Amino acid sequence: MPVFKCYFQIVKKSLPSILLYTVIFVTITMLLTNTLESGDSPMTNTLKAVEKPVTIINRDNSRLGTALKEYLGRIHTNVDLPDEKERLQDELFYRNTEYILIIPKGFESGVLNGTREVSLENIKVPDSSSGTYIDMQIDQYLRCLGIHLKAGLPLEKSIQNADADMLEKADVEVLPGSANSFNGFQYFYQFLAYILIAILISAMSPVLVVLNRREIVSRIECSSLTLRQKNSQLIFASILFSLICWMVFVGISWILYPGELMSLRGLYTLLNSFIFMMVACSIAFIVGILSKNTLSLNIISNTLGLGMSFLCGIFVPVEVMSSSVLAFSKFLPAFWYVRINNALYEKESIEAIEKGVLWEGYLIQLGFILAIIAVALMISRYRKMHPAKAA
Repeated sequence: MPVFKCYFQIVKKSLPSILLYTVIFVTITMLLTNTLESGDSPMTNTLKAVEKPVTIINRDNSRLGTALKEYLGRIHTNVDLPDEKERLQDELFYRNTEYILIIPKGFESGVLNGTREVSLENIKVPDSSSGTYIDMQIDQYLRCLGIHLKAGLPLEKSIQNADADMLEKADVEVLPGSANSFNGFQYFYQFLAYILIAILISAMSPVLVVLNRREIVSRIECSSLTLRQKNSQLIFASILFSLICWMVFVGISWILYPGELMSLRGLYTLLNSFIFMMVACSIAFIVGILSKNTLSLNIISNTLGLGMSFLCGIFVPVEVMSSSVLAFSKFLPAFWYVRINNALYEKESIEAIEKGVLWEGYLIQLGFILAIIAVALMISRYRKMHPAKAA
């Protein structure tokens, strides 16, 4: 099997890039898993209030100004500073305070009259999220207070009611399978789709480019090796190499998530990744046949890998994609891989998962494999019959 042996001799030259992809993938996966499972990520702390250093200058010396200062003091850290412009600017510059609220004279009377002739003033870090966050809290408090004042309640009673309303907290429970839940095993196999495409194109396609050079093809044609034998050996070598890569990543996932891998949900995930490995193998196969030189392979690898990753939900959740993007993504095999992966983990119980969605995705991916290989073999035969045009 000369083509088979030559195949793996050329693949050896791609081992450094394969190891680099693998190390980066495993490192990022472990960091992401540790961060999200420890609860230190915005994905798991989206409902956590943040305290900021705030300074309130009450020039109105009114009851409403005092109430507003007390309200902000309960949810933030109150930093008392003298009403001196340069001092306030220095403290803001050194971030000893991040928000300075100035309550001007006549503010309370304006609120009671409903005219708001005198507005609140503030000094904050330009374009800061904390400044916008505190602006929203002040606006919510004043809106709540205004509702009670319009109901005819006196100022003191309105302040008491507004304080009680703003301190009310809703009980929030993150349900299994919701956007805030995290499963490291799922994310590992979600990102594996991109790595498989990148590695297989980077390693397999250069082999096919070399073997399809005019001088190599001429030597093979002069030998007793038929086109069918050549293609059979290429396909077998490609499948074997892809299988080795897939088994390496399965082994890594077994080390990181041994309990998940041996579950029924894990077996469905393994089947999904195995089928997509064959998809990536067939994509690398046809890319190698179509490419004229190895210089363009990195561009093609990044375009296909990153393109499908962003369009099909590997890097960007499908929930935030538009309907037009999703409609286009259905023509890409990675969409069905991600759809199965998401379906497997959106329900708490494996029995609740709709099996029709899984098998539909499996069959569509198999259809992509057959179609891509068929096109690749047709191109190979065309080049055999029309060598001048192929060159």
